[in-house]
Amino acid sequence: MPATTTYTSADGTPFVVQWVKPGDENETWVFNDEHWPKPATPMGMAIETIGLPGHARCYAEAGVIPMPIFEYFMYVNGYQYARDFAPPSPDIAEGYGRFLAAHGGTIRGPWEIFCEPRIKQAVADIAASGQAARIADLADSYMYGWHQTFSSVGAMTVPLFGLVFLLAETYGPEVMLVSQELGQGGANASQAIDGELAEFANAARGDAALAAAIDAHGWDAFRERARQTPSGTAFVERLDAFVARHALRSTTWDLMDPTWGNVLRPCSS
Repeated sequence: MPATTTYTSADGTPFVVQWVKPGDENETWVFNDEHWPKPATPMGMAIETIGLPGHARCYAEAGVIPMPIFEYFMYVNGYQYARDFAPPSPDIAEGYGRFLAAHGGTIRGPWEIFCEPRIKQAVADIAASGQAARIADLADSYMYGWHQTFSSVGAMTVPLFGLVFLLAETYGPEVMLVSQELGQGGANASQAIDGELAEFANAARGDAALAAAIDAHGWDAFRERARQTPSGTAFVERLDAFVARHALRSTTWDLMDPTWGNVLRPCSS
């Protein structure tokens, strides 16, 4: 039987964690604030459980065993936790080797040939389901489509660990970030946009009048105040154009959160 563990929060309030499988309590679990910084809803957590058959079918069709980090997630008080990255076992590595070889032999092959078409079909199935659809069927399609992203990431991550071990001694705690940058194999739109945003931040830091306009008046009044500085008008116009190009971006994955096009403040931070 899975164990339970009682922890104590910062204010002294105890809370109980019900582990999914025996031995989970001995694993290292990491708060997934990169993707899910907010608590999940009860419905969201239930969908993952109800849709487990779709999850299993995703990996079975690919002929792979999910990496431990993607096998399942833990929810504690609604917050999502994932196992820490660990080297793949031989059976996981062999399965992904076959998966890669069967789909072009490149990292992009499993995504473009196998996973992306199945995601599109899952989305189409959900969109066409109608009001009479069973929750179990919708959850199955959701989990089947969602985990296609993880099965394709596994095809990249398994060979990446060879690079991780090679660089670990030199780069220490930053080895995963360094390896991911080296292993991405080409242009990365998200990193390019982050780089553009960093250029705006550096420009503001290097201009005392512009920085003062931001710091003293906050984002709501920034545009008017910035235009009164020597370089502010050009800065605001370039920032407006940048936000217009990336209006659908947000700081989280939550569809309920504002995008840059809705509210500029997340971008300005």
